[in-house]
Amino acid sequence: KSPSRRRAPTATRTRGRSSKPAACISLLLDEGFRDVVAIPGPDAEENHWGNSIILARGRSRDLGEAGAWSEHGPGRWVIFGDRRGRGERLAELLAERGQVCLLVRDGTQPHGESSATVFIDPTDPDAYRDVLHRVLRDAEVPCKGVVHLWTLDEPTGGNDTAEEPGGSEDRGCRSVLYVVQALVGAGALRLPRLWLVTRGAQPAGGEVSRGGLVHAPVWGLANVIAMEHPDLRCARIDLDPLTVEDDNHTLFDEVWSGDREDQVAYRTGVRYAARLVRTRFPVSVPTTIAGVDAVPRQLEIDKPGMLDS
Repeated sequence: KSPSRRRAPTATRTRGRSSKPAACISLLLDEGFRDVVAIPGPDAEENHWGNSIILARGRSRDLGEAGAWSEHGPGRWVIFGDRRGRGERLAELLAERGQVCLLVRDGTQPHGESSATVFIDPTDPDAYRDVLHRVLRDAEVPCKGVVHLWTLDEPTGGNDTAEEPGGSEDRGCRSVLYVVQALVGAGALRLPRLWLVTRGAQPAGGEVSRGGLVHAPVWGLANVIAMEHPDLRCARIDLDPLTVEDDNHTLFDEVWSGDREDQVAYRTGVRYAARLVRTRFPVSVPTTIAGVDAVPRQLEIDKPGMLDS
């Protein structure tokens, strides 16, 4: 992960001809871009200029500004709320902006349900379908988003055991799967955007959270969802494992902004997004295996088709 970057045009044309990388870099810097680099660099041979790729960091933008969702009036949001109140706080912030929110909690409520909160069995796929189909069929108030926070209830501390990830499936991958199946099966002309929220699942900012292992499978499933159901515009938000109490507004800003980034992580107040970055291996990395000469070798198995061989 690296801080959000904006890709500049791969070729900037002036006077009808493709400019040299140095001229393109200068133009981008004049326009307010930062950290501009060209691959290959400005010193490359002239016949390589037309194939140069130029990357630049764009102007910073405050996600707290008026979100893209505000341009389309009131909408309905379904929030699978966690047990620490982030779902309620997100619903409050959305309601302040004229949105209608339905909070989905796991379990049962002795005194029945309200118009703003429903309780379901996290292991029952029919329960997900009943809730989401009812919301999606409301023609008066379109459903704009579904935010899944249940994964945040799973442990991420340093005392996690090997058995815990298996016990977290009902509120993690299994519930995400049931949500996706219910959304896709609703037959809606336009599906709401899906946000999946985890904590410490990604090695962003040079930090790796051991406890995030429990949340990491949700990101793997989300990658599949993004490929198989692009109409859900599945977004992944990985919160900082060290700032558990101070991320309510961070979560709201990310959801309300309508930003197109679909893989975002927060660490110590810095927002990271998925990017390809140039990597340099240390000089000390060996190029040959110790005790083996540099002659090319081919590995063969005794019996093709046998996994044990």
